[in-house]
Amino acid sequence: MANPPGTLNQLVDLLRQYRLSAVAMAACELDLFSALEDPEQSIEGLAARCGASALGMELLLNACAALGLVHCGAREGGRRYSNSALAQVYLVRSSPRFIGSAAMRQYHVLYQTWGRLAEALRTQRPVQPYGREGLASMSDEEVRAYVLGLYERGRDGARAFARRLDLCDRRHLLDVGAGAGTYSFELLERSPHLHATLFELPRVLRFTRELLGGVSIAPRVRLREGDYHEDDLGSGYDCALLSNILQTESETSCQALLRKVFASLEPGGLLIVNGIMHDATSPAELEQALFSLSMLLYFPEGRAHAADTVTTWLTEVGFTSITTSPPEPPAIHTLIAARKP
Repeated sequence: MANPPGTLNQLVDLLRQYRLSAVAMAACELDLFSALEDPEQSIEGLAARCGASALGMELLLNACAALGLVHCGAREGGRRYSNSALAQVYLVRSSPRFIGSAAMRQYHVLYQTWGRLAEALRTQRPVQPYGREGLASMSDEEVRAYVLGLYERGRDGARAFARRLDLCDRRHLLDVGAGAGTYSFELLERSPHLHATLFELPRVLRFTRELLGGVSIAPRVRLREGDYHEDDLGSGYDCALLSNILQTESETSCQALLRKVFASLEPGGLLIVNGIMHDATSPAELEQALFSLSMLLYFPEGRAHAADTVTTWLTEVGFTSITTSPPEPPAIHTLIAARKP
């Protein structure tokens, strides 16, 4: 749990935390950190490059320095600003670990969406739908930004996830609701004999296909268009992955999907369920509680299900040898493995 506010000042600080994220996201919107790759630029030069006023740039730089995103030093004629090590790795557009697209999605979509949380709580309807109906109503550019954001934001978590698994004896992975394919890509990197079928909505796979152009494992990836609520998943797989999927669905939909996955696996097939889950016997941790709220904002019946509930569903479907691995900090995802007899 987070440390609860104990004084009025701490309570006020809690209520004003939005200011910190607003500063960071505005800097990403202006591409400030890419501009700071040349630390010799003046404030006026940075302002011109980023499309801001000189006064606004000075105030933003000072705020980013106070947040530790930018270093500030003295030089002849004024101050010298440069990126922190963290900003240089993750917020500079030329960096291979750039997460700026995800940051922009935070700024343009999620930041606004969280401001309508009370509306979602009253209606139990998503205010920014990302289910199949929501994606159908989005522009191509919005879907592209969504998929690219999934990829950028998920890479580090996918690497940590892949390190927890040994799939060297597996040959064909089914990734249901694969999104950008991030988790499958990492599994394929670690398992040279593994092939993967990414099952996803056509509009999403259109942009996943773009990402495949930049990864070495592309020849071992097959894209299969479909809606897992309605369409057949295929057959002949000896392992399957449900990563960050069950938390977007109702209990009824989760159980129906698990039955489909069971039917698609060969005897002895392995199912891996990866997602944010909670312990039903204790209060949710802060991140789990916030995550469940976020699912309500984007999916009609989404929430973080209890790990024990998921294992019960797996047993009822027919899976055996079920094991649950709790999150390995700083990760917050629980991993459940189960086998088809």
